Amino acid sequence: MTSIISYIREATSRFGAGWNAFWFEPRDVATVALMRILSGVMALYFVASFSPDLMAWFGADGMLPVSLAERFQPDGAKLSYLTYLSSPTDLGIAHAASLIVVVLYTAGMFTRVTSVLATIAVLSYIHRAPVVTSQFEPVLAMTMVYLCIAPTGRRWSFDAWRAARKAEDEDRPLELKTTSVAANVATRLIQIHLCAVFVMMALAKISGEAWWSGIGVWWLIARPDSRLVDLTGLLAEHPYIINLWTHAIVLFEFAFPVLIWNRTARPMLIVLAALHWSMLALITSLVPFCVMMFIATLAFVEPPVVRGLMARLSHATTAPVPSD
Repeated sequence: MTSIISYIREATSRFGAGWNAFWFEPRDVATVALMRILSGVMALYFVASFSPDLMAWFGADGMLPVSLAERFQPDGAKLSYLTYLSSPTDLGIAHAASLIVVVLYTAGMFTRVTSVLATIAVLSYIHRAPVVTSQFEPVLAMTMVYLCIAPTGRRWSFDAWRAARKAEDEDRPLELKTTSVAANVATRLIQIHLCAVFVMMALAKISGEAWWSGIGVWWLIARPDSRLVDLTGLLAEHPYIINLWTHAIVLFEFAFPVLIWNRTARPMLIVLAALHWSMLALITSLVPFCVMMFIATLAFVEPPVVRGLMARLSHATTAPVPSD
């Protein structure tokens, strides 16, 4: 009996230590800082896409009146500040302010504040225009919400540059913590949420006959209105390739949320994810969604790898050009 109790205590202690390390061990902010930049670029693309036809979408006589938004999203529409604006002046000012906030967030300026404001801006457009949202917007919103938790402005940002300049002017060492428990919590939340997205995508596929029968990819590439590259001529005579590709997609989407937690398999899965989303972007034209899914996948890239990548990129961009 004593040995059983000791085993339970030891197992409980190991579980508690692992749980605390998983969630609350300080993590370098490098990965979340890179994700801030990339998600900010995608958020800027999303908000800016409404610019040419702002009044046509949200004006008093626009294609998306408030009544339509409330019909599709009764409670969500009220969470958008755009719901309460209809005049060209008000909408123009709010839209310009949204763009400025997203740019500041991307640049890492006053990041603790602008990360929240940029997320509110993105969610406001999503809630105000639910009928024109796609798979892209939920992934963007999910990533930005979790990044609000982390101090993403501690690397590669205006905030970090300003802190370095201030320390230099005051002739003192720079005191900017580059590790944070909040960065780890944000990273873990993105990782878990992304795995849940993969599982739901895989389950949705196997609920339909096309993916079971192996023709799911053909359904995608045979639609001329939703593809970037026409592969029908290349693959029409090779049904086995179509079947293999179809089942490989389903297998990958089921395997990713399981195997990605294995440190040995993780690099291979990240490379496969890049290939997976690149190919899907070509045959579906869902480029923003595929790009955003890969940005979310970067949550599994260890901070030292990101630091090394950014260091090499910085060296490549600042290296002097040899003269003839």
